[in-house]
Amino acid sequence: MRFQLKDIVIKSPGVQLRERILEQYGSIKNFADAIGLYESSITQYLSSKKLGSSTFKIRTMNAFKMDFNELYKSDAEQVRYFSDLISWYIDEYVYKDDVEILDKIKMLAIEKELYEDYAIICRAYAHYYMNQGKVDRARAYIDVALNSVRDKDNIDRIGLYLGDQIMMKAGDMNRNEFRKAVEEFYEVLKKVSGPLTNGHMRMRLGKVYFYLEAYEDARRIFKEVLKYHKDARSRSFVYMWLGDAEKRLLNFDQALSYYREAEKLLDAEDDMVYYVYDEFALYYLHNENYKKAEMYVDEIFDDELWKISATKHSKLKTFILVKIACGKENEIVKVINRLLDEIKDGYIYNFHHFAVVGEQLQHTGIKNETLKAIGREIISFSRSNAMDSGDEKLIQQLLGCLALNKHFRY
Repeated sequence: MRFQLKDIVIKSPGVQLRERILEQYGSIKNFADAIGLYESSITQYLSSKKLGSSTFKIRTMNAFKMDFNELYKSDAEQVRYFSDLISWYIDEYVYKDDVEILDKIKMLAIEKELYEDYAIICRAYAHYYMNQGKVDRARAYIDVALNSVRDKDNIDRIGLYLGDQIMMKAGDMNRNEFRKAVEEFYEVLKKVSGPLTNGHMRMRLGKVYFYLEAYEDARRIFKEVLKYHKDARSRSFVYMWLGDAEKRLLNFDQALSYYREAEKLLDAEDDMVYYVYDEFALYYLHNENYKKAEMYVDEIFDDELWKISATKHSKLKTFILVKIACGKENEIVKVINRLLDEIKDGYIYNFHHFAVVGEQLQHTGIKNETLKAIGREIISFSRSNAMDSGDEKLIQQLLGCLALNKHFRY
């Protein structure tokens, strides 16, 4: 569920009541007729701090069959509604200007002295910046989030934040720091009651071991996660990570079987199935079955509604390698054009995808004719589109990678 910046406002009880009345009755007049009061009186009541007479309140409760105080949220409840939903749906906040939404909720939490909500938003900032590769900023925010809840009673929230912290910071820990972090992690894990939090914490630790290239430990922990995640979509993610771990252990057939398990659990209309197709394509590319590999990359990239830049992934790299193997380099030009066109959408992952393309342009054996065509498209785009300084830098880096390819000649 995505908020717009304009949605982040604290509404008075009267405004909330008015919205509820209009939603159910269509107009104040209809509501006035239904409860036997004057329209002008109801309008006046909704504008006052005390919200009118006891008669109005009683008749309103009867009309909605709810306690009067349940008909509207307090300021604190409204801030919690915003912060909880932002945290729950953080993966949907993938645009550069979404930081303005986080800023606004953070200021509301500070103004109302709602420090638990402040911690929730700091965690959302941490994920927002981690997704962009701004690691230092992400770590600073997750530290603030965790420190804000350490002395609270909500052990599940502490566990969730601790899992995030170790995932974001493990790469720079020395052996002793990592050992202490894992010890604290398991101490908290013993106290956690919620199965979902238990599963999320273990999932984060599994990712830590994966990123540290301890793939056997990662595999063991991902298998544990399956005991706690029961819904199909969550389990599909676990199977994907199990497949990734097996692939790193060079157990390619076992990896493929896990990816197939993930595919079974995903709806065919869910874009997440494209991660599985990407792995299928890599498997068949590795086995030199180029026709089958191309079938899977085409399943992904033939979907014109799918935005390449909306998520972080390596599907572009797979696509380029497969199309080179199939001798269809002209299709690479079309997809790079598509990526360029997505700059205007303002996704936070633009830099990641241009880096992937840049690496492929620099190091793969693309023909000079194709490289020249890509160069023309990049230059044409840069001349005909207004861009901010960050986007201009991306274009310059892409052209630089193109020029570094040893096969490239103007």
